[in-house]
Parts: sequence; structure tokens; C-alpha cells
Amino acid sequence: MQIKLGKAVLPAALLVTALTACNQKADTPATPSATPGPVAVEPAPVAAKPMSMRATDVRITTGAHQNKSCNIERSNGTLFWPDQPRASRSQTIEIGGWVVDEDTKSVPQGVKLRLQTANGISAWEQDISERVERKDVANNLKEEAYLKAGFKVSLDVPDLAPGDYVVYLAFDDGGTEAICGIGRRLTLTP
Repeated sequence: MQIKLGKAVLPAALLVTALTACNQKADTPATPSATPGPVAVEPAPVAAKPMSMRATDVRITTGAHQNKSCNIERSNGTLFWPDQPRASRSQTIEIGGWVVDEDTKSVPQGVKLRLQTANGISAWEQDISERVERKDVANNLKEEAYLKAGFKVSLDVPDLAPGDYVVYLAFDDGGTEAICGIGRRLTLTP
């Protein structure tokens, strides 16, 4: 069967299909679609931890000499000697060791761990508040007062640039600053 529209002659099936298509809503698909699967959701970016260290104007100078006894031993479980540890700026860095004041035969209070850029331009510090029992230090130095000489400190440094940093300890020694741990370096990675 054919239908005449003006001068055009169309097959009836084509005309029915055309008229049916005109009656469909634009957002309704003409053919059924496959059932959609689960939608992949991007995980929210993890917020960086805030800096735990504060900027300081104090710098250690080249050729400075250690005047107290200590050992900055590990960074995230890696020994500072014989290798230089590496740590990501985006994760918490755990540093541990021990410090004593052999002049006063005591464990100093108010100890700060410092990070200083290798070129000496900038430095940051954080108070050490967690003390750890170290029988080995007390036994080796033959002083029972050194039992709590150990320390642990957790650093969050997302704002620091990647690169090498000098690591050392500092505390007040009767009006002057005592320093120790000279020679330790830590490489921060992105």
C-alpha cells in the first residue's frame, strides 16, 4: 500500500514509522538500553595533615660542634647510619633516639628536634614530648638517671619542599643552647 502526499508517494510502513517517531519524547530512547552498572565514584582527596613543626630563626652553622650527648637513631625504622633515610612529606615521620646532659648527669627537659635546609636558609622545630625508657643508655653510660633518655617524635611536614635536611636536637643549657646530633640528614620526598 502506498500513500500519496503531494507529489511524493511513500510506502505506508515508512509513514507509520515516521509518525510514531514524532510522538515519542526526546529523552526516551527508541530502543531499550542495557542496565547501567555501578557508577565509579572518585575517592575524595585526602586532606594533608597540618604542619606539626614551627618555623624558627635559629640555625646551626657550618662547623658547629656538638656539646651534649645524644643519638638520633631512626626515621620510620630506618637507621640514620650508615645510610641517609628517606621519608615522604605526605606521611607522618617518626624519629627516635636518646639525649642526655652528661655535665649535670640528667635527662634534659625542653628538647626540640630541628630540621634545617641543607643550605641553612630555613629551619623548623618541634618540641619532644614523648620520652622512652632506655636501659641500654643507662647501662652503657653507667648512670641510672639516664633511664628515661629515649625519645620519639612524630613530624608532619607537608609544607616543606622535597630535598635534604639537617636533623639535630637542641635544648636550653643554663642560658645557652646545647646542641647534639650533628651529622644527621634526612631526605624528604614528595
